[in-house]
Amino acid sequence: MSVQARVRRSGRPDRQKRRDRTTPTAPVASATFAGRRLSAFALQPGRPSGNLAPIVWTPLLPAGDDGFYPPRARFNVDSQSRSMPFRFPTPSALLRSILAGRRAVILVGGALVVLVAVWQGPAVLRAWAIHQARSALRLGDTETAFACLQRVPPTARDDAAYQFLLGRVYRRRGEMAAAGKHLKRALDLGFPPRRIQREQWLAYAQAGEMREAEPHLSALLADPGEDGPEICEAFANGYYRNYQFARAFQILDAWQADFPDDPRPFVFRAVFHEHMMNWKDAEAAYREALKRSPGRSDWKLALAKVLIKLHRYDEANALFEEVAAVQPDAPDLLLGWAESLIEQGRYAEARPKLQRLLEVDPDHVWGRIQLGALELAAGNPQQAVAILEPVVHDRPWDVTARYNFASALRLVGRTEEAQRHMRFVAEGQKQLARVRSLMEKLAGDPRNVELRFQIGSILLKYDAPEDGAGWLKSVLNIDPNHLPTHRLLADYYSRTGRAALAEEHRKMLRKLQSADTPSVEQPASRGSARGA
Repeated sequence: MSVQARVRRSGRPDRQKRRDRTTPTAPVASATFAGRRLSAFALQPGRPSGNLAPIVWTPLLPAGDDGFYPPRARFNVDSQSRSMPFRFPTPSALLRSILAGRRAVILVGGALVVLVAVWQGPAVLRAWAIHQARSALRLGDTETAFACLQRVPPTARDDAAYQFLLGRVYRRRGEMAAAGKHLKRALDLGFPPRRIQREQWLAYAQAGEMREAEPHLSALLADPGEDGPEICEAFANGYYRNYQFARAFQILDAWQADFPDDPRPFVFRAVFHEHMMNWKDAEAAYREALKRSPGRSDWKLALAKVLIKLHRYDEANALFEEVAAVQPDAPDLLLGWAESLIEQGRYAEARPKLQRLLEVDPDHVWGRIQLGALELAAGNPQQAVAILEPVVHDRPWDVTARYNFASALRLVGRTEEAQRHMRFVAEGQKQLARVRSLMEKLAGDPRNVELRFQIGSILLKYDAPEDGAGWLKSVLNIDPNHLPTHRLLADYYSRTGRAALAEEHRKMLRKLQSADTPSVEQPASRGSARGA
């Protein structure tokens, strides 16, 4: 059918054709919908209504007064100028075309994401792990930081910042050999040598080697950079290990003033109060720490043990229940909860917790001591003897274990053995009572060599030999030539199988004896080597 005939059929006069011929070609119009240009699509003749193809269109009939083209408007199609009646696509066809385009975009985008993940994924994961580890370290949570860093694939670990942070985490865990290895690798990968050197000074401080660390404290504090809390924590640890509490408190005061939201200074104070058996002060300090970091399970357990000392068992048990919801098999949780239940006489509830503890960690010494005490209290002395005998053999200095063992021996008729252990317990309790008095004196005279030597020698023999060795090493930090201290430490390390350390002190003994320095044989005559 001709154009003229088609126009006549639509009811328009023939002059409409002439007017159309004089109408200038309208510019290509377009609209945008969902990111696609709808002017680029039209129905192709002979295809279903949902198939769209690019066209260049011009109206063959003028628009009406309302701006819309008549229903039978004609359009020129493609370069062949074919004519066809315009039909708007149905909504379903239009939706299908849009969705098809979106699917293409999604597929292309997904492919790009996969390619980027394969190419940059390990580096992104490493950067995220470093960020998380730093956040954990700011709260003093070394184990969480370590877990974050361990999630990085081995192929992505050869990075200077990663190796430095891993070295720091190992240093905080006390694994100095591993710390040195990773710090050296960070240096090889281009990490700033100055920061590696500072980390080595912090390692000396944390290990209690204050003669090597203290000369650098002023320089570290003058320019702490982002490491202010790390410096304070390392030196506070070092002073605690040497029982130089006055100096530790100076560090804690500065730390708390500069970083008031940091919970760690309060934990240090709580540990000191526990050491001095000031249970109410320890409780207050732990609560301040938990205000600033309420998710720390280890601090909740420490607070719970303090509450047991204050006979506030319900509060302690509530904290144990909180931790059990997150870490049901944590050894410290099982041990502390069992101790609380034993104190309340709830032996039937305490026994499964101790049994579970020994399933998790069969060599847990305090778990065995508490299970022996439970069997003794529950009227099972024979079982208590079987549990405690190997413990006492391995820990002859343990006053608590020997007291429970002696009590069980007496009940099973081994009276002579029981009396021998009870004599040791009586003397130990007498000497340990002296320790608190000596510590109170030391608070007013922190560099008194004789007081430190007496505390160390008592603890070395009764109840806490590692603490005793720490006190004796604090004597050598003040007076490196203190001969009685070298003698005791040489004997202690020899008995505990640490031959290299024993030999170090024997060499010092030979050197001091050959030099014939009488003053070191008379520690009391030195009195107090006072200092800051």
